[in-house]
Amino acid sequence: MKSSRRVGLILVAMTVVVFVVSYALYQRAKAGSVELPNPNGYDQMRQTALQIRNRLEDFEQLPDSHLEAYLNECERELTLLRQGLPLPSAVPVKFNTNWITTQLPIMMGARNLGHALAAEAELHKRRGNLDEAVQSALDLVRLGFVVGNRGLVIDFLVGTACEIQGVRIITNSLEDLNLNQCKTVTEILESMDMQRESPDSLFRREKRWAVATGGFLEYVKGIVEFKSLRPERSGPFDSQGLVNTRLKDLRLIRMRIAAQAFRLSNDRSPTNALELVPVFLKEAPVDPETSQPLTLEQAD
Repeated sequence: MKSSRRVGLILVAMTVVVFVVSYALYQRAKAGSVELPNPNGYDQMRQTALQIRNRLEDFEQLPDSHLEAYLNECERELTLLRQGLPLPSAVPVKFNTNWITTQLPIMMGARNLGHALAAEAELHKRRGNLDEAVQSALDLVRLGFVVGNRGLVIDFLVGTACEIQGVRIITNSLEDLNLNQCKTVTEILESMDMQRESPDSLFRREKRWAVATGGFLEYVKGIVEFKSLRPERSGPFDSQGLVNTRLKDLRLIRMRIAAQAFRLSNDRSPTNALELVPVFLKEAPVDPETSQPLTLEQAD
């Protein structure tokens, strides 16, 4: 009898603890809306994303005339987009169930904008205009930052996909870049990374959106089911792991470009990442998952 009573008290205590912890997480998830800049560069991107024509598939295999005709059709949207890229930006997240539906056309349009910028970079490279190709690729990186900055995880993933596409265009021509081009690219990439919010902040907003669209009881249920009773289960994909992987990839690519700048300046390869600081990088990039410095070996 005493044993049963003890078990009952333990279960009640555990229930209270789960409720208190869940409620604290719930309140934390609800807290803090993003203050949107005015003007907001995201608004300019959204306008052009909804107007851009569909992507030109397999543009790498098409002749210059096809690329030029396609880019002429996209010229107005790309011009408007570039006017907004230098502006401060933040995704205007709406905490309701309709928000994702309204975002999908914008995300698809953003990918089409990125595709047009990649095609533009390809045409510049074919014509031997490497500096213009780098600028198109950097605009693609900037576009990705605007798409994902201070949004939900889905915005972050779409945005960083554009960023990675842009930096890979640059690294595909890394051996042809001069010192000033390498330094300019690394400075821009590092500045953007320093402005980027932390993964913790991103996931707090994601939780707040889940609470607003699913309710507190569903939020508690999710914590109990996935965190407490079934820690091995994390849903259809590991969103936190994917976010960290994207950030790590971008930082490794930035370090690789900085290492090329070091070679051009010193006629030798750097022996470690610290040699890149402070001339080519303000600070050594760290692994977002472990908070440990990334190494040059990882960047190769």
